[in-house]
This record gives sequence, structure tokens and C-alpha cells, in this order.
Amino acid sequence: MDGEYQRLRTLVAAQGSQRAFRIGEIAPPQASEALQRLGLAGVAHQQADRSLWQVSTGQDDPGALLCLRCRVSQASYQKLQALHRQFGQRHQLDLIDMAATVLDDQGQPLPWQGAVEGSKRPEPFTMRVLRSFQPERASLATWSRVMLQSHPELVQLLRWHGLLMIRDWALLAHASPSRMERAWHLYGRSALPIARVRSLHRLFREQYAATAGTESGHWHPDVTFLRRLDPGTPPASLEASLLAMARALRLERLQTPPEVPWEEASQQGEEGRDWGGLRQQLNSCLQRALERQLPAMLGRGKADGALRVCLWRGFAEGLSQRALLARCAPGTKVHQSTVSRKLQLMAHATAIATTAAGELRGEQGFEELGSSLADTERIVAQLRTYLLEPRAAEGRPRLAEWLLPLLPPTV
Repeated sequence: MDGEYQRLRTLVAAQGSQRAFRIGEIAPPQASEALQRLGLAGVAHQQADRSLWQVSTGQDDPGALLCLRCRVSQASYQKLQALHRQFGQRHQLDLIDMAATVLDDQGQPLPWQGAVEGSKRPEPFTMRVLRSFQPERASLATWSRVMLQSHPELVQLLRWHGLLMIRDWALLAHASPSRMERAWHLYGRSALPIARVRSLHRLFREQYAATAGTESGHWHPDVTFLRRLDPGTPPASLEASLLAMARALRLERLQTPPEVPWEEASQQGEEGRDWGGLRQQLNSCLQRALERQLPAMLGRGKADGALRVCLWRGFAEGLSQRALLARCAPGTKVHQSTVSRKLQLMAHATAIATTAAGELRGEQGFEELGSSLADTERIVAQLRTYLLEPRAAEGRPRLAEWLLPLLPPTV
């Protein structure tokens, strides 16, 4: 149990692995010293949490605070594993990418009151959890898991993979009337007229706000709630209508992709930054990395080289997997999964992003690269998304646009 307070889960260098980083642990000496000094070795978690919290906030003890940061990191790691087990295969989630958004604490001593003087780096996720912690509302482990699931960087990553971590009922309750109407027009899949959708949504929001316990992750509208909402409609039918509305909202949210950091920042027009120049530098660097990766992508010298060229050309032109098979393997029994195995899209995009990140390290405007293992891994994931995210105007990802001119003219 003491390890929860002495071992910090974080990203560490992965020696002899295809990945640059892995999820590991470090053991900061200050944490072990504080646990022994305060006489908390072997003490139950609830009591240890309370004592460490009081010392950290009252006496500004960096060692006690480091113990709590270890505790938050362990709870966060357990939650990441649970999310990956539940959604990883279905949404093609990478556990290291997920970890890079929250396991960014490298264990350096930090004071409770403010950041380290002269440091321009944001506080690690563990400190954000502890600064928001309200002991009277939940245990530290529970608070950490809730904060992780709503952490903006992780939420953004999950959205890129088609996963929106919010319950149907909370989604309905917090959607604006205009968003509900837009979502229903775009993605409504039942016979509910729009006037009925507006009315149900308004009534649901009002009653949800007045009902105790809706903040619980296990809350579900019971028969009493549904009958109060609309006495004239059978509860089962009413619940089905509400779930259909929630599905439309979820699809609308997922089909509005978040901006990657360089796009978002350039639109905000941050003073003193040449975002157009940085984006041009970024694009040039990624295109050079693509050219270096191209032989591996096309399988030059391999027996299936011609098939790979055909598949990549179809991808670059925006064809679906079924259309790719029809063009490149007509009249065969080749399965659509073969397309994914031959293209290895995520692996090649990761290699391109990693190569580009190495070239950009140390360049003005990309100072975060190399500042920590977690920052570098997170930015590699952002670069990969930058390559693969379909662009609204062109409808194709940048990787496809840049790849097409590089392919042989004939297959």
C-alpha cells in the first residue's frame, strides 16, 4: 500500500522498443522520506490521504505533496487501463497516447503555493487534480478518476478516435436547444417531429436540473421521472425517444472535430507569433518525413509492392476500403482487413510524426518538444492526428494530399 505514495507513474524512455516511451514508474526519494517522517508508512489510504492533504496545504510541504502526486498518478494509471480495456480495440486507442495526456509528472519537487519560479511549463496533471480536490465530496482516488475522464487533452484525443466520454443523460441535459435542433436535423433516426424533439428536450433539461443525484455516473431516469416528464407516453417509449435524441447529439459532437493545436492557435491570432510561418515550417517538415518513409510504405523490393502502390494511390484519392479492393484486387477473395494490414496507416503516420518531431526539436516555436518525455509523446500524437484528420474543405487528410504527387504515375 505504501507504494501508492512512493512510486510515481509516468512516461519513461523505452529501451530496445519500437516505441520511444513506455508507462513506467519512478521513485522520488522525497516521497519516501516524507512518508517516513510523517509516520504514515502502513497507514490506510483514507487516513494517509487526509494527513498528507493537511500537511501539504497547511505547511506547504513539497515531500508530502509529492506523496499525493504519486497517489494521483497510480489512480490515473488504473483508470487509463480500464478505459483502454473497454474502448481500446473498438476505437483503435493507443494506451501510450492516452497516458501522454495525463502521466506527465516527472517527480520534481513542487510547492503547493504557485509554480516554480522561472518555469514556463504548465503544472502536471497530478497538481491540477490536487488543486481542485474537495475532500468532503469524494476520496482522492475517485476524484482523480473523475478528473481524468474530463481532462481536456484526453477528451480531445478520445474525440479524434470517435469516443465521447459523457453519459447520454448528461449529454441531453447540457446541450443547448439550438444544438439539439441542429443534431436532430442532421442525425435524427426516428419518426419524432422536430416540434416534439424541442418540447421533450426542454422538459428533460428542466426536470434533470431539479432532480437530485443526476451528477452520479450511475444515474438513470426511472419510471417516476419519465411519467413526470410526460404522463401521456409509456415510459419505455419515452426513454427510447430520449436515447435517440442523445445519439443524434453524440454524432453531431463527434462529427465536429476539434482543431489541432497549431490550427487553433493560428485562428486565435496570438500576438507576437507567426502562426502562418510555423504551420508552413511544420508542413514542410512532415512532407520531408513522408518522403523518407515512402519506401517502407510502398514495400519496395517486396512481392506485394505493386499491390501496396495501388492501395496507397486509392487512399490518396479518397477511396473507401471496398473501392480499394475493387480496384486493386478485383475478382479475388481478399478481405477488407487486408487493406489495413497492407497500409498500416497508423504505424506509418506515427513514424512520419516521430521523424518530424525529431527534426523540429529545438526550433523556435516548438520549444515543448524535448522538454519532457510526456510532452514529446503528446506532440507526436498531435502531429499524427494533424496528418490523418480529414480537412473540412478538401475532405481528405493531409497525408493523402501530400502522398498523391509522390506515387508512381501508373500501377
